[in-house]
Amino acid sequence: MLQALDKCNLKPYMILDNTYDTNGVASNKHRHVFKFPDWTVEKNEYIFLTTKPGLNKKWQTNTKEPASYLYWGLNSPCMESKRR
Repeated sequence: MLQALDKCNLKPYMILDNTYDTNGVASNKHRHVFKFPDWTVEKNEYIFLTTKPGLNKKWQTNTKEPASYLYWGLNSPCMESKRR
């Protein structure tokens, strides 16, 4: 979950994960990259990103705050649950 500090378009942003070498040091290889769509959010709006397929939508949180729900479009999990 992210929260916008100001009104902005998310298109110039992305989220990615690194790989690690055998010593646990981050490498410069990026396995999974999510480039945000051409999507405008308002100040203080929440941004929820889920890895599964779906249609991006504007909605609200359970507490009625504005939120964007964005979908990565992957058919299988990409996040490791194993601790290092």
